[in-house]
Amino acid sequence: MDDETNQTKSRTALFRPAVSTVKTFSPGDDFALWAVPVKTHLQDTSPEHLGQYFLPLLEDDAARQFLATGVSILSGPDILWPALEELFARYELAPAFLERFLEQRQHLAESVDEYAAYLRALTTKAYPKTSKEVRDEHILGLFTVGISDPKTKEDFLVNLPTSLQAALLRARKLEACREALRQLPNETIAAIQPAVFKPRPSGTPSVSHPGPQPYCRYCRKFGPRAH
Repeated sequence: MDDETNQTKSRTALFRPAVSTVKTFSPGDDFALWAVPVKTHLQDTSPEHLGQYFLPLLEDDAARQFLATGVSILSGPDILWPALEELFARYELAPAFLERFLEQRQHLAESVDEYAAYLRALTTKAYPKTSKEVRDEHILGLFTVGISDPKTKEDFLVNLPTSLQAALLRARKLEACREALRQLPNETIAAIQPAVFKPRPSGTPSVSHPGPQPYCRYCRKFGPRAH
């Protein structure tokens, strides 16, 4: 009998996780953040035993709320996890993030990659149930009109990029060219010695007027102003 008991304990140990290594969950905690290590921790637990090792990971208040739902602890992960998510997950208001997303314009000190990364982060909250491809389409539409450089924006409007990646690649090239041109005048001026200004010679020869002539009757009559 003892041998059978020991064998049962050994088999149970194969799927029983060490629950002490995982933080217990209490209402108000970030459920999505908590669920990631727990799912990894319990991945080798057999489905029929998941509930009994899962329940100790909930604090008393959380455990009571879960049991009040009527979901059996003998249920499999395809039932337990959705029930817990519905009970404890935080749902951020997508419309509020959508409004923020649509208002975003690139700051002058922000690179095109930083701007695109911020738009990506907002779309995951503004469009939480859409695919990456659809989110990229939304980002592309805003990226082309929200970029701060007028010449880049004009280039996008004349020849609209077909994808977000293409838009980023083109914006990076234009950004690099703009930065190179911004630095070029300072380097050129420093390398060239200042030239001495010399006026160009006039094309019309100057006409010289002789002074008063002693034997000229006009000079004698009008004096120095005769010429």
